[in-house]
Amino acid sequence: MRSMIYRPRSVQRVCLAANSAWGSRRGLADQALGQPLDAVARSFPNVGLRIAANWSSELLERLRSDGLDAALVLLTEPQLASREVELRSFSQDEVVVIAARRTPMPSSPAIAELGLHPWILNPRGCGFRAALQRTLDHQRGHLNLCAEVQGYDLQLSLIARGVGLGLVPKARWKACPFRKDLKILEPHDFRLFVTPAIATLTGHGRFGPVIDLLASGIENVDKKHNVK
Repeated sequence: MRSMIYRPRSVQRVCLAANSAWGSRRGLADQALGQPLDAVARSFPNVGLRIAANWSSELLERLRSDGLDAALVLLTEPQLASREVELRSFSQDEVVVIAARRTPMPSSPAIAELGLHPWILNPRGCGFRAALQRTLDHQRGHLNLCAEVQGYDLQLSLIARGVGLGLVPKARWKACPFRKDLKILEPHDFRLFVTPAIATLTGHGRFGPVIDLLASGIENVDKKHNVK
């Protein structure tokens, strides 16, 4: 599928995709594809948006192969190094290890030690899970995966009931309705941060004004949420 379809008498189409776990801060996902897209529709009536969802790694590959014009992604540090991709980044968030409050744990465990406990993680393709696996591989540790669940609400519910450990954006933990049943673990040899961003190919500026307006709208939503 080509990303840009030019129709001289009708519509130019922008193919936009979002990370399936987009929305590390509460409500950003819905709002990012709400008011900002409304603003684009008003300002660019001859531009149509084709929207899809996938993991950030898959979206970046589609972007590089000219299958997308832009992607809303959640980036961990190794992904930020790509020079062929231009990023419009938003507020960074920490990704934390979560456990049930009643689960006995040392105050500052090693990540290899935590790897032996059951884990509840996103399906394969998630950047958070890949970062955890890389760290455990480097430490010659083992990841004891007990559940692959897509969706932080369900993950946090299972973690609160003591099913296993999890890896979620800190803001999602803060917004969790049963946060009192959860606690953050702080392994001394593992820290992970995520940066939401709009990614486009460097030098591909045909739809630059559209992407700029979308990025500005998401940034305003992000600022309003952080103020709240």
